[in-house]
Amino acid sequence: MRMFRHKVGRVSVIVFILTAGITGAVSAQSKPAKPNDNHDMSMHCQHVPADCEDSKVNLSVSGNADADALKEPGESIFGTLSEINQTLEQKEYDWSKIDMDALWEHLRDMNALMTQTTVVKTKLKNGLRMTVKSSTPDGKRAVNNMIPAHSAFLSGVRKLWKINYSKEAGGYTITVTSDTPSEIIKIQALGFSGFMIQDDHHRFHHFGLATGENRMSKFIVTGAQTLSGNIEASGNKNEALPVLAAAMLSDTPLRLFNIPQINDIAAMISILRSFGTQAEQKDKNTYTIHNGQLTESAVDLDLFTSIRGSFLMVVPLLHRFKKVTLPTPGGDSIGRRRLDTHLLALSKLGVSISFRQGSYIFELGHAGNRQIYFWMRQV
Repeated sequence: MRMFRHKVGRVSVIVFILTAGITGAVSAQSKPAKPNDNHDMSMHCQHVPADCEDSKVNLSVSGNADADALKEPGESIFGTLSEINQTLEQKEYDWSKIDMDALWEHLRDMNALMTQTTVVKTKLKNGLRMTVKSSTPDGKRAVNNMIPAHSAFLSGVRKLWKINYSKEAGGYTITVTSDTPSEIIKIQALGFSGFMIQDDHHRFHHFGLATGENRMSKFIVTGAQTLSGNIEASGNKNEALPVLAAAMLSDTPLRLFNIPQINDIAAMISILRSFGTQAEQKDKNTYTIHNGQLTESAVDLDLFTSIRGSFLMVVPLLHRFKKVTLPTPGGDSIGRRRLDTHLLALSKLGVSISFRQGSYIFELGHAGNRQIYFWMRQV
């Protein structure tokens, strides 16, 4: 029975409609109620298509531009894994290095951090203090794994923020402050959830976890212990490479100490040996260098292009052979790394420099008395 109230003037008319079932061979059955708006109907019909066979509802849903730009389908963990898997399927990745479960574990931590923690916030005059704790095993693991790492990361990229974090019983306390009034307002508005999602690096981090490009072993540090003992400081690469290059200038045997054992040093030693220098390793960090019978051999392109420090060999080779052709040095790709200062100094000292087919050609001339002005504070 349904009741409708209809108002006519000052008189309200109540109409009762009695709906009776028809008994007999045919029984009346009501269809399940259907959602009213088009979006809900569309979602419902995807899961229960039988309910929508005779539906006259227009199922097209026009979303706004922001909604269309979203990438992750469905629940976030499943959506992220699905999206990355589709990308891996479409590209030629080495599946022997893929570890989707490593990403899955990280996404579980992210989810637990947002859903299984309690946060006590205290507004400060210049920022916000947040104490984050959890009573569940997954939540505790997420707090321990993510808060120190994310806080340290943001400290490096948010130059206007001062971020401190400390281990507390059952969790961590994070203090975020700033000397800039607008940033103080932002910090307090973001709260804990906004703090944890700052900086758009998550997509790259997640893809790296899945492909193995930025995974590393864990360092487990047990604190509250008395420290004692001796530590021998390793030699500095940027000191050792120029010293090794300069050693080629000497006709007297040299002994070099505290040379670090790294790939760049090994490459420089190989470059010296390719010209006849006797470089003998006496112990882990000590070498003897003797330039007995040097030969003007062809430059090993692979060695010279493997490290940036190979360019330091220009002067020793000019001293020995008067003319040398060297390829553009290699090294890490960390942005623009100019050679202008080196080339300017060499030209001022009378070295003729030309560039042909990807290589520099240096030829020693007469320097005379030259004044060199270095227009950079550091070389």
